[in-house]
Amino acid sequence: MTVPTAYHDKAVDLDEVLAAATALLDAGKTAEAADICRQILAAAPGHAGASHLLGVASLQQRDAAAAERLIADALRRGPATAPMHCNHGSALLELGRLPEARAAFERAIAIQPDHPQAVNNLGNVLVREGRFEEALTEYQRAAALAAPGATTHYNRAIALHSLGRFAEAVAAGDAALAMEPAFVDAMHNRAKSLQALGRHADALAGFDKALSLDAQRPGSQAARAVSLFFLGRHEEAVAAADRALALAPGLADALAFRGLARRELGQLEPARADFEQAMTADPNHEQARYGHAVTLAQIGHLDAVLDRCDEAIRRNPADAKWVTLRDAVDAERTRQLGPRR
Repeated sequence: MTVPTAYHDKAVDLDEVLAAATALLDAGKTAEAADICRQILAAAPGHAGASHLLGVASLQQRDAAAAERLIADALRRGPATAPMHCNHGSALLELGRLPEARAAFERAIAIQPDHPQAVNNLGNVLVREGRFEEALTEYQRAAALAAPGATTHYNRAIALHSLGRFAEAVAAGDAALAMEPAFVDAMHNRAKSLQALGRHADALAGFDKALSLDAQRPGSQAARAVSLFFLGRHEEAVAAADRALALAPGLADALAFRGLARRELGQLEPARADFEQAMTADPNHEQARYGHAVTLAQIGHLDAVLDRCDEAIRRNPADAKWVTLRDAVDAERTRQLGPRR
């Protein structure tokens, strides 16, 4: 479709052409819709509807920066609508500009309180901000307005997992996968929730399924190593961690659980090196810190272990595992060398 350069009644004609572009966009013909929008803007610079629609097309084409600029221009020209604010918020969310995205969705809801996408997307922002209880409230509101899609169930699962409600997170993952069976991120997150429930065999099956669809997922490989470790399959855990680290060198979880598996296999020096690399990548990685201390004790560096235990207990006096380790190592050191001064 080509936009004429002159009209007897240009506003009506442009609206008709814009409606045709909208239909193309709805049909998934994004490039054709975008081309028509550009033609409209060439004929009528500043046409807010065309600028907005071209922004939506840009968002679908994964150019969030162009989308934000175009939709912001449409909003300046007005009249601003709830869909404009909602789509602007989506672009801002893609760009990681969370406070601005939240404000955009709130403006959309102020104009149209029953706008399900704006309510749902406000929940997505709240998840990114770590405000999980508030996010679940927004998802519940959105579900009352329109049947939730797979992405909404997936985002609910993230919020539920983050709140420690792992069984509910698995159920939300099931709902996402029922709607979109090849949703790899949902498979991975569901498996992580199963892992948190201690269902490591089920979790391993979930990670394997995700990797069968996308083998280039270091997080899934590292998570496999975790479940394999807890299943006592230590050599396989090392191999899974190796695959994760081939994809993402320095991944702390992979290093820490490779270290734990190597320690169980009696490979103390390689385990020690893994823990030290993991702590370099993430100084607060608890499994790496504790595994490193236990490995040092096995190697015989008792004073170093006592120093690490004292530091950990200062951080969290209620952490029983560090107290227990310190007592055991202190008793062994006293047996070997006498009381520590």
